[in-house]
Amino acid sequence: MWREVLDELDLWHREGRIATFWWRDDDAVDETPQLRSLLQLAQRLDVPIALSVIPARFSPRLVRFVKRMPQIDILVHGYEHENHAPAGRSKCEFGGRRPLAVVETELRAGLALNMKGFGGQALPVLVPPWNRIAPRFAARLAALGYTGLSTWKPRPPHDGAETLVRVNTHLDPVDWRRGRALKSERAVAAALLRKLRWRRARPDRALEPLGLLTHHLLWDPRMEHLVENVVATTRSHPAARWLAAKRIFKA
Repeated sequence: MWREVLDELDLWHREGRIATFWWRDDDAVDETPQLRSLLQLAQRLDVPIALSVIPARFSPRLVRFVKRMPQIDILVHGYEHENHAPAGRSKCEFGGRRPLAVVETELRAGLALNMKGFGGQALPVLVPPWNRIAPRFAARLAALGYTGLSTWKPRPPHDGAETLVRVNTHLDPVDWRRGRALKSERAVAAALLRKLRWRRARPDRALEPLGLLTHHLLWDPRMEHLVENVVATTRSHPAARWLAAKRIFKA
């Protein structure tokens, strides 16, 4: 199954093209054994990683821990990571019914908290919880000091946030619809192959780096093995390159 991914990258190489990747891990608030294990894997594989940190909840211990690893970039993961959607609707912190002034206050405060806590490692990039933000709020991000936005699936051509650098995530080893079950290695390899072929078919699609999304709170040896195969398979190929968030979100 991974051989097919390598074969696809061989085609990229013959065409003189580079497939770019990046890694985003969500929901960071504290130093935990799972987070340490995930970051140790990233260090061992020598690939950059971006942590989405919840501004209103992160601990001083997380700040001290992250500052020992300057290769980590910090993104703004909402404000409190609280669901404000009506009952029966998809979870969302920055949904359409909330007052604009309240949301703007939270977005501004979240950016300020991360910048103060993590200094130069913090990027003015929003990762809205559950990867959702109403267009009218997204349209205000640049005025609030944000330069980037990251959610899920290929970035749309028009979503009210055209002034921002938009780079999403596209490959998740967790099946959230099946009780957070870990997807099979075959399923993840097949998904990666499809996404690479989709990008090779149209060069404009490949302008957006392919994002790996993880949640360290669900980290265990099985997930570590699967993620290691995704990263190790690609990073070893001359047609693949893993990029730091500070590079891909640079305006």
